[in-house]
Amino acid sequence: MSYDFLFQKANQLYTEGALNQAEQLYRTILESMPENPDVLNMLGLIAEAKGLPNEAVDYFYKALKSAPNHLPICFNLAVSLASAEHLREAVDAYQKVLAIKPDLKEAHNNLGGLYERLGKTAKARSEYQEALNINKNYLEAAVNLAAIDQDKNQLTRLAQDNPQTALPLYYLAKLELKNQNPESALRHIKEALSKTDASAEIFLLAGEIFLQTGDEVSAAEAFRRTLKFNPKSVPALINLGVYENNENLLKEALNIEPDNAEAHANYANLLYKQKRPLEALEEYRKAVVLKPDLPELSNNLGLILKDIGEYEQALDLFLDAFMKNKQTVDYSINLAETLVLFHQQSPERAAQIAQIWANAAPDNPFAAHTLNAFRKSSTAEVDKKYAKALFDAFASSYDKTMDNIKYNVINKIKDLKIHLQGNILDLGCGTGIAGKTFYNNLTVFTGIDISRKMLDIAHSTGAYKYLYQQDITEYLQENSLKYDFILALDVVDYIENFEKIAKLAKCTPFLFTIENADSSVKTLTLMPNGRYKHNPTYIENILKAAGYHDIKKYELTLRQENTQDVAGTLFYAI
Repeated sequence: MSYDFLFQKANQLYTEGALNQAEQLYRTILESMPENPDVLNMLGLIAEAKGLPNEAVDYFYKALKSAPNHLPICFNLAVSLASAEHLREAVDAYQKVLAIKPDLKEAHNNLGGLYERLGKTAKARSEYQEALNINKNYLEAAVNLAAIDQDKNQLTRLAQDNPQTALPLYYLAKLELKNQNPESALRHIKEALSKTDASAEIFLLAGEIFLQTGDEVSAAEAFRRTLKFNPKSVPALINLGVYENNENLLKEALNIEPDNAEAHANYANLLYKQKRPLEALEEYRKAVVLKPDLPELSNNLGLILKDIGEYEQALDLFLDAFMKNKQTVDYSINLAETLVLFHQQSPERAAQIAQIWANAAPDNPFAAHTLNAFRKSSTAEVDKKYAKALFDAFASSYDKTMDNIKYNVINKIKDLKIHLQGNILDLGCGTGIAGKTFYNNLTVFTGIDISRKMLDIAHSTGAYKYLYQQDITEYLQENSLKYDFILALDVVDYIENFEKIAKLAKCTPFLFTIENADSSVKTLTLMPNGRYKHNPTYIENILKAAGYHDIKKYELTLRQENTQDVAGTLFYAI
C-alpha cells in the first residue's frame, strides 16, 4: 500500500474527527519514514487536539528538523508552545513565523495575545493593530484591541456589527464581570451562548458568571458543556467537581495540573466534608506550599488542625490568615474559638497568644474580648462591640447553628405551656426564633438586638411589629416600659450586670435563661469563651430585690457545646 494512499486515508480520518484511527495510520507511515515532516506535523495536531500540548511540541520540533522553514509547522509549533504555557518560546516561534511571512495577520494577533499574557500591554496593542493594518475587517484582532483597552463602546459596536458571532459578547461579559456588574455580564454571556460559534472559553465564563449570580444549576451545565469542548479544562473540572462532590473530577484536574493550588484546596474541602481529615490535611498543606500568600488556605488548614486537637498549630495558621487579611471576621472567630479550646489545655500559653493577637489588633473586638475573658475582666464597651460583631457574623447561619447545637429553650417553654400574649418585649431577639414560634393574633412583638443583620432576618419572619437596633440595657434605660411580658432567651450569658436589667424590668413578667455556674461560684463568673455563668440562687435574690415575688425556676439542658450538654435554668418571674 503506497505512502500517498495511507497518508490521504489518515488525513480523511483526521478530518472526520476519528483521531485515534488517524493517529494509528500516521504512526504506521512513521515506521518507514521516521523523519517525514508532514506526518510528524499531523501527529502534533492530533496531540494538540487531545489536549497534550507538550507532546505536540515534541512532534513539531522533530518535523522542523527536516523542514526548518515550513510555515504551517512553525505556526503550529507556536500555537502548541502557547497551549503548554511556554510563553516566551511561543513568542520566539511566532516571530520566526513572521520572519517567513510578515503579513500573516493570525500570527500578529496571536503574538499580541502572548504579549498580553506576559503583561506587555503596549506590545500586545501594537501587534493587534498590525493585524488590523493587514486586514481592517479582522474581527478577532479588533475585539482583542477593544478588550485590552477596556473599550465597552467599541465592543458593543463590534457586537452590533457582527450579530452572528459570540466573540464581542464574550469580551463584553468579561469586562462587565471585571467591573463587578454580574447582571450585565449575565445578559451578554447568555446572548453569546445563543451563537453557533460558542466555544469552550465562552461556556467556561458562563459557568463562572452563573456562579456569581447564584444559579448553580446553570453553572454546572455550562461547565459540563465546557468539558465537551475541552475535556482537559482544569477550571471546569474543579468547579463541576465541587458542585457534584465528585472526587474523580478533582483528581483529574490534579492529574492535568499537579501544582494547581485551587484544585488541591477544593479536593481538601471535599475530603474534609467526607470526614477524611488526615487526607484533607495533606491536600491543604500542598495548597499552602503552592500559594503561601492566600489567607483562606491558612485558615482552612487551621480548621482541620483544630478539629483534630492540634490547637497551637491551628492558632499559628489562623494568626497568619488574620495578619494577611484583618477584615475577614471568620478568621477572628476561628482564632477566638480555638484560643478558648487551647485555654483548657494550656491557659498560660493561650493567654500569651491572646496577648500577641490583641497587641497586633488593638481595635479588634474578638481579640480584646478573648483577652479580657482569660483575665476574668470585662468592660461594657468591649462586650458591646464583641456582641455586635459576633452576631452580625453569625446572622445568616444562626438558625442552622441553633439546630446543630440542639438549642432546647424554645421546646422547654412549649412543654411548660407558658402562655404568651399581649405586648411582648423580646430582648436580644436575634433572628426572631421566639417571635416566629410564639406569635399569634393576641401578641404584639417588639424586638431589640445589637446586630442589624440579625434584625433584618427577624423582620423577614413577619412576627415583629417593631424592631430596634440597640444595646438592651440602653433601651430599657431610655424607654418607659408598657409591656405585658419580657423575654431574654440566651441573652443573660452575655451580661455582667443583671441587677440593672432586673430593676429596669419594673416587675414586668419576665422569662429568661441563664447558664448555670458551678456550685463553688456564689454570684457569677466570666468564662474563657467570653460568656458569663450565674449561680441560680444569686439570680433569684436579684429578682426578689427588684420586686418580683412569684419566681419559678426550671432546670434544663440549654444546648450542646463540643458534644457536651450545657446545664442552665429557665426563670419565670412575676
